[in-house]
Amino acid sequence: MIKLETLKRIAQDIVSDVEWVHDSHSEAEHLGVQRGLNMLIRHLEETNQERKPNARDLMKQLQLQGWQSCAMWHADNVRQNYECTQEEAMKVLENVLESERIQEEIYNAIDDYTQHMEYQRTDNNPFI
Repeated sequence: MIKLETLKRIAQDIVSDVEWVHDSHSEAEHLGVQRGLNMLIRHLEETNQERKPNARDLMKQLQLQGWQSCAMWHADNVRQNYECTQEEAMKVLENVLESERIQEEIYNAIDDYTQHMEYQRTDNNPFI
């Protein structure tokens, strides 16, 4: 995606190029181009086309790439019950979510659910 500042520089380059303006017709065309570019830039500024993606946008991007993102955890989930910094809360989440116990629980739940849905295992091992 082109940034608004880049678009403004391109528009300024186009507007400042007056070598082709030789008569009233080309001058009118140049003024039309200038007005059109100014209207475009003003519209983009007003509609905030350069907004930063929010959490939902980022989660949707992850989902489009095959990642599950509906069970996201935030440092505030820790900080609501414990007095700690943002960094400390993130470390807690990392350690908990990466723990062997949690990983095992997730894989067991995947096995249970896929068995319930009667999906066939690709490794041909029987369900435990």
